[in-house]
Amino acid sequence: MRSLVVGVDQKYGVFRMAKFGMAQLIGFLIAEGVLALSLMSYYHNFWVPQDSYSSPLLIGLNLLAFVVGVAVAFCINEMVNIRVQAHGAQGRASGVFFRFLKYQAVNGAGKPIILVVELVLLALLGVSPVLGLMVGAMICYPVMYLASMHFVWQSHTTVS
Repeated sequence: MRSLVVGVDQKYGVFRMAKFGMAQLIGFLIAEGVLALSLMSYYHNFWVPQDSYSSPLLIGLNLLAFVVGVAVAFCINEMVNIRVQAHGAQGRASGVFFRFLKYQAVNGAGKPIILVVELVLLALLGVSPVLGLMVGAMICYPVMYLASMHFVWQSHTTVS
């Protein structure tokens, strides 16, 4: 039975995807917390006015929450889920910085989709930005996972 489970994981990366998902979930919850606290600070409520969908403040708060959440998810993946092999003169320290930038870029490419889903739900249905962010993140997760594994860690890692 153990060999069957290991074989399925080696072929499809099920456990790796689940561990990556847990790191993303923790980062996402941190981002949600940053957004929720920011909304409470500026709007004194989680439910912002429906016409706030185009507010530069709301978009800025989203970006702040996003960067913090992605940084947390990267750190968890880097320290717990992915074993990185140091290569060349760069070594591990500078390699971490470049992987961090690539991870931010990969996640940044998906953020417009998440943000559009969030703002459309706010504009059309009056859905709280906190809930809209959740829906957008769930829609983007598969693409973010595949892109992160391919562009950030694929060339010089082994999965723990």
